[in-house]
Amino acid sequence: MQRILLSICFCCIALMTKAINGKLYSSELLASSSVMDVCQDDHGFIWIATDYGLSRFDGYHFRNYYHLQRDSTTLPDNYVNCFLPDGKGNLWVGHAKGLCRYDYASESFIRLPFPNGVEPRVNTMVQDKDGNIFLGTAGMGMYKLSGGNITRCGEFSDQSNNNFIAHLHIDKKGNLWCGNHKDMAYLYVMKGSKLKSHKAFHSEKGEPMAFVDIDGQGVLLVCKKGILRYDYATGMLTDTDYDLSVADGNLTMTHAFLAPSGNLYIGTNSQGLLVIEKGGKTARKEPLAENHRQQGAPYVSHIMQDKNNHLWLTCFDTGIFLASQQVPAFNSWSLAGQDVQFSGRLTAIAPDDKGGAWCAVRQGLLYHIDHQGLIQSRIATQPELLTVCWERDQRYWLGAGNTLYFFDAATGILQKKQEFEGISIAQIISDRNGNLYISVFGKGFYKYDTITGSTQAFNASMESPNGKLCND
Repeated sequence: MQRILLSICFCCIALMTKAINGKLYSSELLASSSVMDVCQDDHGFIWIATDYGLSRFDGYHFRNYYHLQRDSTTLPDNYVNCFLPDGKGNLWVGHAKGLCRYDYASESFIRLPFPNGVEPRVNTMVQDKDGNIFLGTAGMGMYKLSGGNITRCGEFSDQSNNNFIAHLHIDKKGNLWCGNHKDMAYLYVMKGSKLKSHKAFHSEKGEPMAFVDIDGQGVLLVCKKGILRYDYATGMLTDTDYDLSVADGNLTMTHAFLAPSGNLYIGTNSQGLLVIEKGGKTARKEPLAENHRQQGAPYVSHIMQDKNNHLWLTCFDTGIFLASQQVPAFNSWSLAGQDVQFSGRLTAIAPDDKGGAWCAVRQGLLYHIDHQGLIQSRIATQPELLTVCWERDQRYWLGAGNTLYFFDAATGILQKKQEFEGISIAQIISDRNGNLYISVFGKGFYKYDTITGSTQAFNASMESPNGKLCND
């Protein structure tokens, strides 16, 4: 007797999963595994910013772009911080030495000069409704790209002493938000693209890592250590009652994304991905079905949802994780831990009407497995059991050797119905109208009427106006 592991794959219509299914892409395919940002452009390409180049994914293959010192059409610098696909189909790339635009026709990068020849590190970008692009830099304040020219926005930086800009956001009212590393958030009230007034807020929850428009009444500031809310009506920044206790006090939030579904996804540096479901207040951990070597929860530094509703998670120093939110088409059921001992092999599978299956073993055993992959019963049939066919309700047909059997799953009764010439029955299918089509090795196939028991043979020696079988 030999213990064997049966891994049975079924196409599942309604499978409850315990983890988001996905795949990690790392330095084997990417320019680098230290990923900074991710976006999807109008063409559907996924662009991935790293600390050593840029990667583009077309759904099948990755293409990497690097800086070449003597080629001005390449990336100006390999340290890429951020992206912005604008409203005109352009892709803007913020890097350690400024800004460039990707030219799709020539597959090259066009550099844009900053005033006075400076080369600031562009950390973040956002576009307003008029098409102006605001650029937040590390130590050089804010700039604006308009009409192909970059100008410095001194009215923003100088009034608030906000020269290091880590995060930018334009809210539903067209106001501009800035966050920096000094636990400060700045609200710039805009009139068109002009500054009307500004206000500074000190965050008691640490550095603002993301701004999220919520319920049309305000903005959430997702900070390193908690979530604050700005209310349009009162103009006040207050604490919220979101329950983040799932992190057991060890929480540093890194990014947040409000999905079209209304779920709020939050990236962390040690707890992986958190989610607060639409209408809820309590965060829970979203397990990731990881297929990589990393131990523990990943450092999720950025979250993006593509046009197919898949989440892309940048995992710092690890790569990028494509998290599919769709139900997996297949699930694997293992029988190894259920004391299954037999010789032979699994030869056929047929579904039952409750999400489970009947599994045939060549030595003549039929196992009934429920929708959770647990063995419910074992039926001894006949040796050389090669095929099982579900007709309807709990009616099954078995092929063992060259003999056809009827099996009533409700009563467990097995009835011999028909012997065929030939080596053995290879396959049985039902048209659900009372007819079986039975393939027999060496003899072609038969049409079997389950009501009358009559058969009609089809083999290579028979010709008809519609042609004939090539072989039996």
